[in-house]
Amino acid sequence: MQQTYLDGLSQKVLVEKALINIDENKCIWMHDLMEEMGKEIIRQESPGEPGKRSRLWFHEDVYDVLTENTGTNKVKGIIVKLPRPIEISLNAKCFKKMKSLQLFININASFSGEVRYLPNQLRFLDWPGCPLQSLPSNFNPKNLVSFNMPGSQISRLGGGFKSFHRLKSMNLEGCHSLTEVPNFSGMFPSLETLCLSYCMSLVELHPSVGSLEKLVDINLAGCYSLTMFPRIDNSTSLRSIDLRGCTSLKHFPEIEEKVESLTTLILTKSGIKELPSSINNLISLEVLHVGFCSSLAQIPQSIYDLQQLQTFCLQNGPKFVTLTNTMNSGVLPTNPNVADDKYGSTPESNDETSLRLPNLRSFIAGDCNLSDTDFLVSLDCVSTLERLDLSGNIFESLPLCFTKFASLTYLDLDGCKRLREIPELPPNVESLHARNCVSLKRIANLSNILEQKGSKMINHMNLTKCWRLRDRLAQDVKKMKRTLLINEVTLFSLCLSSLQSEFQVVFPASDVPEWFSCQMDFTAGFPFYEFSFDIVPHLQLENTGLAICVALEKPQANYRYQCDFEVHFSFNHHRPWPDRVLGEIDATEPAHVFMYYYPFSKIPPFLRLIPPPVTFRVTIVCRLADDGDDPPIKSCGVHLVMPPNEDVSIKISKSQKLPPEETLDLKTRRTDKVEDDYKLSEDDEDDEEPL
Repeated sequence: MQQTYLDGLSQKVLVEKALINIDENKCIWMHDLMEEMGKEIIRQESPGEPGKRSRLWFHEDVYDVLTENTGTNKVKGIIVKLPRPIEISLNAKCFKKMKSLQLFININASFSGEVRYLPNQLRFLDWPGCPLQSLPSNFNPKNLVSFNMPGSQISRLGGGFKSFHRLKSMNLEGCHSLTEVPNFSGMFPSLETLCLSYCMSLVELHPSVGSLEKLVDINLAGCYSLTMFPRIDNSTSLRSIDLRGCTSLKHFPEIEEKVESLTTLILTKSGIKELPSSINNLISLEVLHVGFCSSLAQIPQSIYDLQQLQTFCLQNGPKFVTLTNTMNSGVLPTNPNVADDKYGSTPESNDETSLRLPNLRSFIAGDCNLSDTDFLVSLDCVSTLERLDLSGNIFESLPLCFTKFASLTYLDLDGCKRLREIPELPPNVESLHARNCVSLKRIANLSNILEQKGSKMINHMNLTKCWRLRDRLAQDVKKMKRTLLINEVTLFSLCLSSLQSEFQVVFPASDVPEWFSCQMDFTAGFPFYEFSFDIVPHLQLENTGLAICVALEKPQANYRYQCDFEVHFSFNHHRPWPDRVLGEIDATEPAHVFMYYYPFSKIPPFLRLIPPPVTFRVTIVCRLADDGDDPPIKSCGVHLVMPPNEDVSIKISKSQKLPPEETLDLKTRRTDKVEDDYKLSEDDEDDEEPL
């Protein structure tokens, strides 16, 4: 099938005649044979003179017409797609005779020369890298819908920009010479999308942009010379503003009237010093990003009035000190009308505006220098908050009411070095990150969590460098279970007490537990470790699983390591999807152990139909981000986990270390997820390449 794009009333007719198909992304598809037939019809319009055809796409025909000035009034569409990128030197009047040209798309050619004329019948102009510094003064395309010239040499939008009444999309991304835009009033009444991102010389946006009635999206990301952004009070359709990386922009304008349309405001890495106190007039705002704004020190109290806000990112605000819940202090003060027993009673007022961020789903405030977390008590999102990132802050505890956040699934406390205790976790937390919490001594009910007892089914936990927590937990387990084991062996045994769900955990430790049935020490130059098992026919997969363990040493070098672990599973050479886990350690990181439990109940049903004998193979791939270095791996191992009363003998049939040259390139190999592509017969298995 050939993907194409079509605009016009003929779409419905073509679909009814089964000549084209329109998918859910509104892309139009045409069968290859239908495309070839159409091309031949066009070629027959003028077999010997391409300039007299209605459409040009063959690279030799396009090159000749543009360089020899042989185009005619017959040409309606040109697509420039060359077998290899070359520079085409344009004739100044190359478009002069093509007065009916409606579509011009450049895919991979670079152009030079001067163009003094562009056809006024153009409807779709897609010309990346256009050499024009300005549009021809006689260019007046009343039917132009899309104007796409990213990376062009345009320095000013005057002259040729007159009255584009039908223009819906303008893209001038990366036009480094563009310094200003003209008064848009009356020029672009239909404009919906304006992209000026990475126009690094652009200093200001004309105030008229804020009054465009149909404008939906403004993208000014990377315009680091931009110092002024217009007011948007009069906008009735604007949904998204992207100002990330606008480091010279110090202020966002006040919003004096309520704006109902705007849902997304991105100010990440901008120079913003403060948010306007009238930000509550953005009554439909759902996404607000002010992360990595090094000059931002305070958030206005009116932020609480954003009743529809779902994502709030404050990441890396170094000037923040606290998000307290007092009326007139701190960065995020609370509404004063809060009952003492906030979570046990309803607000006194039934007015929706009395609620504080009631629809918040994701709150990211990592590395904000926060000294306490009492601000959480002030939020009314206990039933909606799903993701909370407080990593890299300096608070010592979490409020007891923290457990009331019933929808929370992801909690990141990495690098909270003063944190001493984590109270009872909310019931639906699935992922807990507490890496480098060096003062952490207690996580409420941690032993039950590791054994996956009760309702808490955490499937990923990173406790790297939490030595005090490990020692405390081991002592508690010794008392409860009367065991002499008070090290990481105990902790991993706890993790494997439940056989029902997938689980990942990272503990400070030095070795793979001795009871792992198969282990291999790391050897330089051998980043692939492979284990194979023969699965007997009557094994109950629902009660069995595989534990995979990798022990990491403390790096010797004085630079930051980033180490990837990829675990690949295969059944008689048939692979489901690979599981990938990313671990990161630096020169100060102590030794630690990563363990991953994979229940066989997760094996896709269609793979369970493979007739015996079945070989289950695991390939562990360890590599550093910097090629050529050996990862700081000490050893790895696998262990089959079964119920204590399971009388099934499963032995490892093969284990080996593989150098890169004897394996497939698993880093770039794609995994086919379509069940129909798996060949389950023995003949097909012989043709499969091994991992």
